Amino acid sequence: MSNAQQVLSKQYPGYTMQWSTFRDQVRVIVDPQHVHEILLACRDQLGMNQLSDLTCVDHLEMPDAVDRFEVVYCLLNVETSERLFVKCFLNEPDLTLPSATSIWFGADWLEREVYDMY
Repeated sequence: MSNAQQVLSKQYPGYTMQWSTFRDQVRVIVDPQHVHEILLACRDQLGMNQLSDLTCVDHLEMPDAVDRFEVVYCLLNVETSERLFVKCFLNEPDLTLPSATSIWFGADWLEREVYDMY
């Protein structure tokens, strides 16, 4: 169990979070309504002080896909080089998420790109 999983699961016991690890990279899937709160906790409690990337995956033509869009926040702790990937899934007609610019100012252009492309 990763440090991120221990901290977030303990602080938010009622939240649905699906954890996985691939090549030592920790990933968590959260509900869209909780993503802003989880991102804030990642910065404040886990030291994820850089949003290194924000992107989206369109699952439109993927076989057996349940959800349409997958939004991925790639977080980095610059002191420890630890990374965490926070993901959430969105479906039409509700394709809105709260902005992460109040957490990381650099999210501004990344969010604009995701909005324009998807």
